[in-house]
Amino acid sequence: MRADQLAANEAGVVAQRHGVESAIAAEVSMAQTSVNNAHAALRAGATTLRAAEESYRVTTDLFRVGRATTSDLIDAESELLNARLSVFNARVDLTTAVIRLEHTLGRDASAT
Repeated sequence: MRADQLAANEAGVVAQRHGVESAIAAEVSMAQTSVNNAHAALRAGATTLRAAEESYRVTTDLFRVGRATTSDLIDAESELLNARLSVFNARVDLTTAVIRLEHTLGRDASAT
């Protein structure tokens, strides 16, 4: 009877261990996915920013020669500002995702 209890306890501990390992693997996978998504958002934001910078440059040149209105210039400035904010937010998201991944992997300062 004692051997049966020990065997049951061992089986329970093994099951718990597998559950914890699965949970850790899922958390690491989610954290890595967040890092990948943040990298993709940063790349997309950089592309959008380059386009907004070029659009602003062209609109400014057109405005100087009287071929664009003040509204056109304001719209281009607004697009440029929004693109810059998007890149900034993507950088913040990437930093946050990397920190979460490092924490999940036990590589952060709180793990020491």
